[in-house]
Amino acid sequence: MQLSRLPASSGVDTRNLAGAPWMLPTVEQPWGNAAAQEQLSALNAPAQDQTARHVADCRAVRSLLAELLDSDDPIERNSAQYVDVGLVHVAALTATDDPGEGGRRTWFDPTSPYTSDAADPTRTVQLDPALVGETRGSAILLLSPSTRSRDQLAETLVHEVQHACDHHDETLKPPEVPGALDPCPDRYYGAYRSELAAEWLADPSTEGATDQLRITVLVDGSDLVRSVTTAMTDPRQLAIFRHFCGAIPADGVMKRDREWVTPYAWLPYYYACDPTFRSFVDTMVGPTTANGTNSLSIELLRRALVQDEDWREVVELVDDTDRAWLLDAGASTAFWNDLATHGVSETTQDLVRTALHLA
Repeated sequence: MQLSRLPASSGVDTRNLAGAPWMLPTVEQPWGNAAAQEQLSALNAPAQDQTARHVADCRAVRSLLAELLDSDDPIERNSAQYVDVGLVHVAALTATDDPGEGGRRTWFDPTSPYTSDAADPTRTVQLDPALVGETRGSAILLLSPSTRSRDQLAETLVHEVQHACDHHDETLKPPEVPGALDPCPDRYYGAYRSELAAEWLADPSTEGATDQLRITVLVDGSDLVRSVTTAMTDPRQLAIFRHFCGAIPADGVMKRDREWVTPYAWLPYYYACDPTFRSFVDTMVGPTTANGTNSLSIELLRRALVQDEDWREVVELVDDTDRAWLLDAGASTAFWNDLATHGVSETTQDLVRTALHLA
């Protein structure tokens, strides 16, 4: 996509993109060859000064984005474009010398964009060091990116961009199944829907699993123990579920001092404790998302339609990858449902389909 072709209705200011910091020359990192590995090793060499570490972290993100913008993988390329034009805030977080609490570490600066090496070490956040990245609010936070591999960063970026553009319906919840030992809060239904879509898109290593998972947890605030076995029919769905669950503590304790023991401990816990949530997880096969390709074009089209602006000028930006996804009625159902939820009429939706040669 040519940045100059972005429609005025996109809300993205493209006037100064050519001179923006992230467009300046950076060290190229053709990650797959020996020279690149030497560059990466040098970049990852520990620096005594946290300011120098932060500069390395920002440069690592800029180098990654420069590579992904030319990637042969359309999902990687789309994700980089989404970030490059500024639709989402991305920060390169650097570990401080101060230890965190409860197994977490302290990082700075979530408010400073990756496009600038400047940061305020007093603006900190505590996160699990096992994470490569996390979305908080509308910001994607990448943790010590100069110490990560190319694939770790690329998969994390794809995953987190999907969170930014999936527009999942937080209110959707299945009919109640009686027998909950600890009812799952409504927010975790939306959280799982979004996490499944993000991981499905980002990580091909979770292509399949055959062994169902036995989960045993201690019901919070009681001495009750609940054991269940997953009943998922799709190998990829099961693999992603197992990936998020990780190693379940042998004692079944998933919360300590009102905090989850791992970032996704809520998933196996409520799967075991609430049959409504368990049925919801078991029957969700494949992603439910309003943007299944992390496409900037799909996002701009959605914005134009929802804001009742001229969407026709966006249509020409929709490429073959986006069109193939929109042609898949099952995959793109959430896109059309999201438009209807925001008041876009069936008549207008039909006009969009015709303009995109979907009908």
